[in-house]
Amino acid sequence: MILERSSGILLHITSLPGKYGGGTLGEEAYRFIDTIARAGFSYWQILPTGPVSSSMCYSPYSSVSCFAGNPLMINPDAVLKEPWYKNRKVILQELNNNFIYFAEFEKSMTEFLMESFSNFFSFAEADDISDFNLFREKHGKEWLEDYALYQTIAEKLNSFDWLNWNSKLALRDRQMLEKIKSENEEIIRFHIFNQYLFYRQWEGLKSYAANKGITLIGDMPIYMSMNSADAWANIDILQIDKEKLEPEFIAGVPPDDFSSTGQLWGNPLYRWRGKDGSLNEDTYQWWLKRIRNTEAMTGITRIDHFRGLESYWAVKYGEDTAINGEWVKGPGEEFF
Repeated sequence: MILERSSGILLHITSLPGKYGGGTLGEEAYRFIDTIARAGFSYWQILPTGPVSSSMCYSPYSSVSCFAGNPLMINPDAVLKEPWYKNRKVILQELNNNFIYFAEFEKSMTEFLMESFSNFFSFAEADDISDFNLFREKHGKEWLEDYALYQTIAEKLNSFDWLNWNSKLALRDRQMLEKIKSENEEIIRFHIFNQYLFYRQWEGLKSYAANKGITLIGDMPIYMSMNSADAWANIDILQIDKEKLEPEFIAGVPPDDFSSTGQLWGNPLYRWRGKDGSLNEDTYQWWLKRIRNTEAMTGITRIDHFRGLESYWAVKYGEDTAINGEWVKGPGEEFF
């Protein structure tokens, strides 16, 4: 890779001045690309774009999925222009202020997306339905079906904390999951539809940026969130005790000049190696899948706190601070 002297700018998409309460993949994003292109920039760095939740204060670094897109970033105006959007009852309120009120924004966007979903499957042409089905087939086994199922269960139980779900549900009992799928087909399809809209709009934005000479820099948190579809669907690659249904060790950083007690993040740690000391193939394959997904969405991938791939701070679950942890060797050169 040849790097030329260049410059970029960091701004998250939800920080753009969106008229409905937060920045989206709409006019404001395209206008921002025009602005930085005219100013001579070459890169636009964004924060993670995964779905966020109120339980984690809507932080992009505590996403419900490492693969899914944030439905709050979907541009409503583009959806309204679709030929299949025929019945409109939900009117999004325009909020002309400088702050994002995520709770209100999420509520109104959810209502709008539910109406969009109803319109799509009532009036969309065969080609549109086929396009949706191809999207579902392409991403289904990799992450999409697990994500939609996790969202459905979490909403029904009003809890994203899957470690405190029924143990059979937490450990993904096949019979129980099949029953949930059969009883909630429409809700699951709704969550998949949201991803279909997000990815379509994202491809449009990425293409526009490339034509303007702007490369997107993606941001990948080194750890997945504990309360996420990723952790629920990939418990075998995490340091989680299946019998106790609780983590063995969790992530953080040790005390330093900024914090006398360190930082206890609480993310589950990876099982990087098997009992024989060799690199855990399942963990490695999950990372490959994740990196490929991010690379497909952006031009350059930034791994947040990548230092943990060399050595990471492990804190025994139950500790109140990150003081009593230890440095553990990560996958290192073999992984790269």
